[in-house]
Amino acid sequence: MKIQIVLHCLPREIDEVYRIVDQLQRSSYFLEKDQEILLDFTLNVSDYMVDWKKSKLPKEFFIEKFKYIEQISNFENDFKITEKLSGCNSVRRNAIRSDNGATHYLWLDTDLFFSQLNLQSMFQAISAIKDEYYIVSSELLQGWDTSWDVISNPVTRNTERICNEKGQAIPGKCLWGTTNPYDILLENNTEKEISIRKIESIKFGGGWFNLFNDKLLKLIDIPDSFGAYGLDDTFVMYGSMMMKQLGYNLNQYVLENMTVLENRWYRNYPYDKFLVHNSNKDMLRKNAEENWSVELEKLQNRLQNVL
Repeated sequence: MKIQIVLHCLPREIDEVYRIVDQLQRSSYFLEKDQEILLDFTLNVSDYMVDWKKSKLPKEFFIEKFKYIEQISNFENDFKITEKLSGCNSVRRNAIRSDNGATHYLWLDTDLFFSQLNLQSMFQAISAIKDEYYIVSSELLQGWDTSWDVISNPVTRNTERICNEKGQAIPGKCLWGTTNPYDILLENNTEKEISIRKIESIKFGGGWFNLFNDKLLKLIDIPDSFGAYGLDDTFVMYGSMMMKQLGYNLNQYVLENMTVLENRWYRNYPYDKFLVHNSNKDMLRKNAEENWSVELEKLQNRLQNVL
């Protein structure tokens, strides 16, 4: 078994990548010899995202830090530096279409805190699952709204959320936004029984330590028309729903008592003081939104023809 961990990094996130690789190194001591890991990490130093001419730090500073981080990783590494327009869509699409011998893909965001036992638990889940297509999600502390309860920790899922006038949870006034992530790591490393729970629906957020078997992602794919950023995880989620409705042997599982958490407590980007960012994220997402309906219809037709 081989898991390809896919991550996209902006210059401002470089220190988070160091933290993640350090934690993955700790995770490696709990793995068996036949449990392989490939780190597929991409640093984006594109002029499209950062105006380097106006910034106080050069792109070479981040490139050298990225190269150093690669040196501390004892996994199989595929660390890439790109000056082209890039985003989560780009790196995940490229991973799906690559041929690195991976049997599974794991999507990881730079701001995620996860246990050093999480990788081991993923491999254990893989060994237990017999479905042809499947998703394994780490358990959330709490989601933005009740729709996330299906993959949240039972103890915390019903905790009150303070919302704004639009009904959206306010991070600074909700459990998932006010919890020290190191407290969660301590919880994960206490003696709790880790198990997998099958859910009837499909629900996940992109880089929250979600694992997909290769057959699933290679069948759904991420459309080229979505460009570099936006709606990739939603497209895979909707595609998986379609597959279940059409009768594919597909299920999603949750790792119980293996909780992950976005870094809201320590979230800070000190390099922003030295970088001039170009605000292009919304424009990139708009491109994906414009192609959403057409690509979803094409996917449905393709899934029906495969059966």
